[in-house]
Amino acid sequence: MHEFLQFVQGKYSSVVKGLNTIKLFVLIVLIVLIVFVLLLIH
Repeated sequence: MHEFLQFVQGKYSSVVKGLNTIKLFVLIVLIVLIVFVLLLIH
């Protein structure tokens, strides 16, 4: 049972890391798009 909990915890932490990476990627894409739009407006 304890090993199973450790396994679940490991999976959960890797999923959280993946989500954080995706969030960071989305944030970077949004910033690039905003800068691009601002450059187009000017």
